[in-house]
Amino acid sequence: MIPFRFQRTSYRILYFRHTGYIAVRYDVIHSAKELLCGDHISWPIEIGLGVLRHHAIVLASKGDRVVKVIHVTEVDGEALEYEVAEELVDIGDVIQQGNLWRYEYEPDKCYDLDVVIERAKAKRGRFKYDPLENNCEHYARWCKNGENTSVQATAAKWGVAASLTGTVAVGALIVRRYLGI
Repeated sequence: MIPFRFQRTSYRILYFRHTGYIAVRYDVIHSAKELLCGDHISWPIEIGLGVLRHHAIVLASKGDRVVKVIHVTEVDGEALEYEVAEELVDIGDVIQQGNLWRYEYEPDKCYDLDVVIERAKAKRGRFKYDPLENNCEHYARWCKNGENTSVQATAAKWGVAASLTGTVAVGALIVRRYLGI
C-alpha cells in the first residue's frame, strides 16, 4: 500500500509532435526525511551540452541531507561502463535549491514499495546503458511500474516543442495556444 502524502504535486507538461502531451507528476522535496524506501527521485546533473535529471530509487533516508539510493552509475575507472549499484548520496544542496523531485504514480499503476525495491535490487551489476533506450530514468520507471520509458529520452528523440510547469489543463492550453494547434 502506498502511504498518503500531504504534498502539493507539480506537473511538467511536455508536448512532442509525434507522441502528443505527456504529464509528469512530481513533488519538490524539502528534506530527505520526506522520502520513503521505494520512491523514485531525480536531481539535475550537468553534462557536456546542458542539464539533465539523474533518476534513482530510494533505499533509505539517512537524516536531512543523505539518502541511500540504487541507481545506474558509471563504473569507477572504466570509461563507458555502467552498473546498477547502491550508494549513499548527499542531496542537501539539491534540496536547498528546490531541485529534488519525487515522482508520483497512480497507486493502481505501480508496484507496492517492497516490490519496487525487489525489482531494483534484481538489476544490480553491469547495466547495458544507452542514453535513448536504456538510461537511469528507464531503470527507475521500470522498477516502479514495469514500463521501460524515459521522458528525457523521448524529448531528445523527438524534440520538445514546449515545456511548461503548472496545472495540466492550463499548461495544455498554453502549449496549444503557443504552438498554434
